[in-house]
Amino acid sequence: FAADTAHFVAAYAYDPGRPVVVAARKQAAGGGTVEFSISMSGVPANETGTFSYHTRLLNPQGEWVDVIPWSVQGVGGKASVRARFADNDPAGTWTLEVREVTTGRTATREVRKN
Repeated sequence: FAADTAHFVAAYAYDPGRPVVVAARKQAAGGGTVEFSISMSGVPANETGTFSYHTRLLNPQGEWVDVIPWSVQGVGGKASVRARFADNDPAGTWTLEVREVTTGRTATREVRKN
């Protein structure tokens, strides 16, 4: 392990699956907000443990825009994050990338900014 890198270990009695990301809307205008719901595909409904996610937003030019919370947590694997789009943000496809911290598994969801 590198001294300057955080490492996490988790033991599950089940395979937690992969992150699932759902956007409340597929399009957003300037000044609009899109809420993304995050969950894990294999987490049982009665799970009470906390899952942590690293989130990043990629703009249409391929640049990471870290203006949303870069870390979110949720009980039972359920969490959410919001992305607000400014009037002067570039139009095009924006991509939210979500990585579950302990498994390293990722998922993405795209929204179109008009």
